[in-house]
Amino acid sequence: MEDKDFQVKDMVNEIFNIIDDKKGNNIVIIKFNPEITTLCDYFVIADADSDRQLKAISDSIQRQIKTKFHTRPLHVEGEQSAQWIVLDYMDVIVHLFTPEMRDFYALEQLWADAEQLNKPLN
Repeated sequence: MEDKDFQVKDMVNEIFNIIDDKKGNNIVIIKFNPEITTLCDYFVIADADSDRQLKAISDSIQRQIKTKFHTRPLHVEGEQSAQWIVLDYMDVIVHLFTPEMRDFYALEQLWADAEQLNKPLN
């Protein structure tokens, strides 16, 4: 179990760094308490200035996570409209938004009781 936790944390940090490198904005990691929800271990949430940038971030995450962790998302949603892209890696779910859609869905407020970080995990 401990090895899985390290790999999940490494994946979260890698996703954070990819988004940062691609100039994504307002990156937030939400760490869920397994006693409260079993949805996943982490959300990584960010926004970008354009739908083209969202798509580039999504493509980069998928390519680099496949290379480094030998895994693909179980499900990808929203790439056609690129207003909100979701990458579901089971333990980690990535939400990429336009600023307007991020305000609309307000995931940080929805999960306000969960631990929220603005930097990679330790």
